[in-house]
Amino acid sequence: MRQIELRLLTKAEAFYAETYGYLSPEANTNQSESEQRKLRWDALLPFALSVAEHMLGIDPGKEDLMQRMYRVRLEGWSRVSPERELIGLSPLELALADRRAGEGWFAMRHMELVDLMSYHDETYLCYDDPAPNKDRIVESVYTLKDLAARLMGGNISNRPNNIRKKAVVVPGEILNLTALMPQYRENPKQTVRLATETLSQKFIDCIGRYHHETD
Repeated sequence: MRQIELRLLTKAEAFYAETYGYLSPEANTNQSESEQRKLRWDALLPFALSVAEHMLGIDPGKEDLMQRMYRVRLEGWSRVSPERELIGLSPLELALADRRAGEGWFAMRHMELVDLMSYHDETYLCYDDPAPNKDRIVESVYTLKDLAARLMGGNISNRPNNIRKKAVVVPGEILNLTALMPQYRENPKQTVRLATETLSQKFIDCIGRYHHETD
């Protein structure tokens, strides 16, 4: 499993080096293999995201990796599925709209690589454990398969889901989207981002409440 991950990491580094001039961090013989692998991922992911930001004309500013990723996703989808009507456009305008959508789609391929691997934990599988958890083995295999699919420009819509799990419903506070409509009409992107961040925080609050009640 470890060798497969390292192989995919090497292929990803080579792709970004040959295509966008990426420079891999120099190996440090004083670090363990796990530390070196983490160093390489930590260097590659921000670079891949910067490629997407450059394609979309986004200034990353001082935002963290997750905030930058959401901005790319929001801008990418706004190009793939524009709010304005395409009916009545001239052939030239329609061709440019198609090109804009295509560039948004390609930019999100970089973002989705970052999205997938930002949740990756190299210690999750417990390589040194003589009997690692079977569910973790399955999940790790899926993660590496997803990584290969991302590098190939695909998605994970057909991903099998055989991991044992238990569903837990934790009611959260209501997010009133209707109340946001006036703001949405004035600034759609900012309002969608605000709603997404609020929903994310409510979800995290639900997780915290669940853990608190089960402790």
